[in-house]
Amino acid sequence: MVVVVALDMLKAIGEPGSPMEYLAFATLGVMDSIGAYLAFAALGVMGPIGAYFALKPVLALRTTIEAIASALARFGGLDAVCAPGDARISRARVNYFDLANLLMTQALSVPLYAVWSSLNIIPPFEDIVSAREYLIGLSKTVGVEGQREDNSRRGEDIEKALRLRGSVTL
Repeated sequence: MVVVVALDMLKAIGEPGSPMEYLAFATLGVMDSIGAYLAFAALGVMGPIGAYFALKPVLALRTTIEAIASALARFGGLDAVCAPGDARISRARVNYFDLANLLMTQALSVPLYAVWSSLNIIPPFEDIVSAREYLIGLSKTVGVEGQREDNSRRGEDIEKALRLRGSVTL
């Protein structure tokens, strides 16, 4: 567009070397530099915005995984030390169930999940689904007599699925 305007100005001038010709070329140079500045400004704004919307769900998922690790550590020995009906058991059940749902919600909100997973930034989606199943199972059986070994196994399976380091004893 800028080039067309400058060429039209040159056609209207008709005389080579006239002041209008210099004005036309100066206009062409200024218009090109303004266009370049606008393009770089647009890229400068769109880059961080795109990174924000791409990275924010990944960081939220990793925060949820950290919260799951914290809950496993906090409520890990509940089966061994609590009597049925203890308030901590109901808190643990609600916490595990809420974390299971939050984990799946966060995983579904990540754009291009397979790419992030292939870079080993987040666990594979199948592992997220299995960790959710184990968390729901744990929310139903924590504090139930005779389920201590199963709950311990579920905790270990959650650790493996979410690639949590260290061991949490349930």
